[in-house]
Amino acid sequence: MGFRSPKSVFQCRTEDFVFADQNPEDPPPTEANESVQPIFETATIVDQNVTAEDLKVMDELLLCKSSTEMVEKVQLLLGEERLTKGVLDAFSAALNRAKERNEGPGVIASLEAMCQFLNGAYTQANKPPALELTEKLLSVMTEATDEMAACEAALDTMSAAFVEGQPLTCESFIASLSEYMTKVSTQEKELEAAFNIQKDSDSPWDENQLKQFEDMRAQRTNAKDQLEGIFTLAQAYQQGLEDGSIVPQ
Repeated sequence: MGFRSPKSVFQCRTEDFVFADQNPEDPPPTEANESVQPIFETATIVDQNVTAEDLKVMDELLLCKSSTEMVEKVQLLLGEERLTKGVLDAFSAALNRAKERNEGPGVIASLEAMCQFLNGAYTQANKPPALELTEKLLSVMTEATDEMAACEAALDTMSAAFVEGQPLTCESFIASLSEYMTKVSTQEKELEAAFNIQKDSDSPWDENQLKQFEDMRAQRTNAKDQLEGIFTLAQAYQQGLEDGSIVPQ
């Protein structure tokens, strides 16, 4: 069982964000900033959970002049715990309203990019404990020099995570892993089904599209293999807790 560095199914990389197809140092389309007031009105109507503070944060984000400034602003907001679900809902409402009003492509592209980036950043910052532990395990196992070292590093990481009084237990972690594995398997089946439909269609994929598909297939297979490895180790750890060979901290 090898542990290769994953094309993470779980992570959001803020450094990948850009405004639509623009250079990261270029300002976003000015139309986006000019649509601030209609956006506020829409957000307020659509979701009562959107607060005045959420709209203030939204305004601050819309005033960013580049993707670099946007990334820095989001990191600051996360540190201040000001990037909330209400902010995400406000941007989503703004995007829907922009589409309904047939706003210019620059406005819609900017809002779509913002929604995607903000949702990813929020999810990454508020990920469940089981997902956070999964990422830690993938990291330590990838850095290990061999399989034995990977297993030992994983067990040490689990031992540090499953501390009495903490919400995450080995048993609940195993249940979460089972859900993750089911999702990856479902994605694999959907991917293969899409490939088979396209293969038999009148417009088969070209060489570049086939390569993209093979890359996605390899990523899913890699993720599934790694999750199965962690699942096996977690089961062994749980067995150790039950038979007394492992003493919880």
